[in-house]
Amino acid sequence: MIKIVSFGVKHRKAPPGFAVFDCTTLKNPHSIPELRAKTGLDKEVRDYVIGNAVRFNDIVADALAVVERGVPRLAFACVGGKHRSVAVAEQTAGFLRQSGHEVELKHLELHSQIA
Repeated sequence: MIKIVSFGVKHRKAPPGFAVFDCTTLKNPHSIPELRAKTGLDKEVRDYVIGNAVRFNDIVADALAVVERGVPRLAFACVGGKHRSVAVAEQTAGFLRQSGHEVELKHLELHSQIA
């Protein structure tokens, strides 16, 4: 089982034992008024984040390489934990599931807002 979390560095530190991937270098949807209230679960936000394809692909490729080396815990970080880290975590989880891995995915900041 591979565990993936997304989180915001302004809310918490990375969970212990997780390989952390910095998503702050990706374009920030928070700066776009019509995307601000949405999350990385929304297609418009994912498309905007993934629009920075080279950096996005680098982050995902690094995460997949870490899994292949036997590290089963991945954490994706951005400032608020609502847009970029969520979008990248979702895409990475999707790639891993497609390749036959069992994945547990949790968005720490989104879950705290929902609960």
